[in-house]
Amino acid sequence: MHAHGAMLGPLGLDGVVDALRERLAPDLARLYPEVGGESLDGHHSYLVEYGRDIDEGLGCHVDDSEETLNLCLGETFSGAELVLLGRRCALHRQDPVEPGETLEIDHEPGVCVLHAGWHRHRVDPILRGERRNLIAWLRSSAHRAREE
Repeated sequence: MHAHGAMLGPLGLDGVVDALRERLAPDLARLYPEVGGESLDGHHSYLVEYGRDIDEGLGCHVDDSEETLNLCLGETFSGAELVLLGRRCALHRQDPVEPGETLEIDHEPGVCVLHAGWHRHRVDPILRGERRNLIAWLRSSAHRAREE
């Protein structure tokens, strides 16, 4: 999906996301109790960079996660908004966006966005500068076992 970035595991930084996940567990459970909140026990985490002539944006997709943590690490930029496009089950992910489902989020350094992994979303093209983010796909093995 991203041409420019790095996975945290090979860098030995998974513990950083583990600690963050544990600290946020009560909030994550309140936000999305249907996917296990406090049962989140794993993650796939990476750093991503958006900029002109690198990753300029990202098309509509869903994440392979129960909950996604998206932390803006900084830089000076404009554009590259995160646009949420409504939640859908796997059978209806290609359905059109309904009125009232679109939510555009302007990233700001130091601000973290939490959303359901199955929430359709995209990243609009960056217009100026560079944006760096930590993305953590938070996963629950208990929830995934129930889904199989």
